Amino acid sequence: ATAMSPTTRLAVTSTWEFIGFIANSLVFLLIGLELNIEKLGQFWAPTLLAIASVLLVRAVVVTITSWLLRYIHRPLPYRWQGVLVWGGLRGAVALAMALSLPFTLGTGEPFPNRDLLQVMTFGVILFSLLVQGLTMEPLARRLGLLQTSADTHDEFEMIGVRKAMASAAVAELNRMAAAGQAAPDVAGELRQAYSVQISSLDEAMQRLHLEADDIRREHIRSVRRRLLQLERTVINQRHHDGAISEGGMRTLLREIDDNLRDLDEAQEVTLEIETPPEIRTESVEPADNERPGARKYPHQPGEGN
Repeated sequence: ATAMSPTTRLAVTSTWEFIGFIANSLVFLLIGLELNIEKLGQFWAPTLLAIASVLLVRAVVVTITSWLLRYIHRPLPYRWQGVLVWGGLRGAVALAMALSLPFTLGTGEPFPNRDLLQVMTFGVILFSLLVQGLTMEPLARRLGLLQTSADTHDEFEMIGVRKAMASAAVAELNRMAAAGQAAPDVAGELRQAYSVQISSLDEAMQRLHLEADDIRREHIRSVRRRLLQLERTVINQRHHDGAISEGGMRTLLREIDDNLRDLDEAQEVTLEIETPPEIRTESVEPADNERPGARKYPHQPGEGN
């Protein structure tokens, strides 16, 4: 079996997104036909209780998950936990479950509190979309996770992708020239054109770093995170090769986890790398005969000690 082409993949993705949009619209239309809006005021107290319960349960789940990740990989930063708790948006699935409640039980009796359950579900979703959804960006900015506009972030991502595209094209061009699939003069002109494009992209990226501090900070954080993951891979490989003991491996992995946690939680990110304790040495004053330029004389028999 062959993979889908980019055009086919884009068409399939767009089709499923449109189908999902239609399904969500139908579910909200059905709840609008089914729900009596006057009952929102009637059941306001249970609805507020449901909203508080949902937020509390999500906070507990996120906290426990972060605590478990501390022993498996690394804990979630507190800023991320706040976004995960407040970002639990709810929609079509909860509405579909509320609409699927039967009118009567198997005994023929009415389903107990069916209207109440539907009103509570709709109230939670309404709060999720109008309150949580509209306050997500201010919350992210308050936590220091988002400071520049979305357009600036999109521009930075586009520059990175375009530079990767140009670099890949240059690598392929070198391969084709080495294999004799591209004439030397053609390869040279194309290589020069791509080099100019890469230089322009580097200048644009540098400009964004100067204009938006958070983009530079997130870029440094992303690069350092990838390098730390590479260091983790090297540690595991050296342990697999028998070059380091189990205890040494765990110590180094713990240091990597601590560095990753500090990297995610730090408001400011620098390019400084902490020196490992094994190679920290105190300056020792050299002896007179060890000073640079000092002449050393061999010990002659019969000389005094």
